[in-house]
Amino acid sequence: MKRNSALQTQKPQKHRGKVKRMKS
Repeated sequence: MKRNSALQTQKPQKHRGKVKRMKS
């Protein structure tokens, strides 16, 4: 559970940056 939390926290953060650039 702890490993999933760290993976999910790092995935959305990096994904959000890419999504914002594509949407721009």
